[in-house]
Amino acid sequence: MLRGIYSAAAGMTTQMLLNDVVADNLANLNTPGYKQSGAQFQSFGEVLMGQVSDAGKNSLGTLAMGSDLMGTAINYQQGDLVQTGNPLDLGLRGDGFFVVKDAATNTSYYTRAGNFTMDSAGYITTNQGQRLQGMKGDIMVPLKTKDIVISNDGTVTADGKALDKVMLASFNNNQGLSRLGSTLYSSTEKPSLNSQTVSIEQGTIERSNANIITQMVNSMTGMRVYEGLQRGIQMQDETLQKSVNDVGRLS
Repeated sequence: MLRGIYSAAAGMTTQMLLNDVVADNLANLNTPGYKQSGAQFQSFGEVLMGQVSDAGKNSLGTLAMGSDLMGTAINYQQGDLVQTGNPLDLGLRGDGFFVVKDAATNTSYYTRAGNFTMDSAGYITTNQGQRLQGMKGDIMVPLKTKDIVISNDGTVTADGKALDKVMLASFNNNQGLSRLGSTLYSSTEKPSLNSQTVSIEQGTIERSNANIITQMVNSMTGMRVYEGLQRGIQMQDETLQKSVNDVGRLS
């Protein structure tokens, strides 16, 4: 009976972690370039149960000990591109990432969030201040520029003058990336630069690929599973209490 309580408790713990994953997906439904996470489960090993008596040992079968959350995997599926008309909004089509750099630490990161802005010095930056990288380094546009054009291959033109080419990175295995926050990634793997697998569409933003209906269903299902496991523990606890109090009293 105690094993049943332990198994149910393990299931509740796993369900709480799963609900955290779903909550994170729901919180980022409107985050440009966000990629939803999915849970990966593993089961604890089964235990062989047996009965030992004067007649010998009889097998009673196996007992499952519950499951555990092994980790999360990021779904890098393409999100919808939405037209904005803003020349600094850049949507990516295909498998790849923008390269941005922290000016203070000189650390490079990768992102699909293309809602860029321009700072007071003319650098194209993320909302967090990381600078968009070109093949020549930080991309800077003259402050008095009236017309910024960024082509599908990443060529940046300011008032008809070519300045640089946006650096685009792709990886052999995106699952090797480490997520930092909602939309930034780091990697120990050296990426391929400006491959043909990805292109830029100026004036668009890639939406989050998290589906609100799927995530809401997952959230409600998770709550019901948690409540069911909780009721199971309560029932086993009541049965155990009766066994200790009533059966013990008859003895």
